[in-house]
Amino acid sequence: MWRHVQLVLSSQYACWLAIALLGAGVIALLVVALRMGRRLARLERQQRELIAGTDGGNLEQILGQHLTRLQEMTADLQGMRGRIGELEAVMPSAVRHVGMIRFNAFADMGGDTSFALALADAVGNGCVLYSLHGRGEARLYAKPLEGWTSSYALADEELEAVRRARAAGAPEAKLAS
Repeated sequence: MWRHVQLVLSSQYACWLAIALLGAGVIALLVVALRMGRRLARLERQQRELIAGTDGGNLEQILGQHLTRLQEMTADLQGMRGRIGELEAVMPSAVRHVGMIRFNAFADMGGDTSFALALADAVGNGCVLYSLHGRGEARLYAKPLEGWTSSYALADEELEAVRRARAAGAPEAKLAS
């Protein structure tokens, strides 16, 4: 069944074949050495990352230090979550809508030195400040806002300031819990 083939090589040819096989073996060993060098460099980098921020020592000490830092961070995170809850509770009443208009209240005055300023929270509660600036005097009026309206009559400039405040308001912020 099987045939035996006898191969006869000249000594010169056999020598070149041996050199070629040795060269291929050396190249294969170089490739393996390069791969091992890369792997060693990666392991050293991972080890440096593991011991970063520690006093060194054995693996048990390093892991203990990391665990302590993790527990401290967890406590800090819980404190921050509590603070975020407090801030979310007061956010609806914070001034979030601001609208302002400058105008010239008197024909004999140059420039827009008078203004109306609307300040409101998320639901439109706040106030409108109305300043009239003339040559000899300046007057400031404040009117309350509830639900974007006032129980007092508002001048056209005040209404425009309220309209701008309502349009410029910040959307409701949703914080991840």
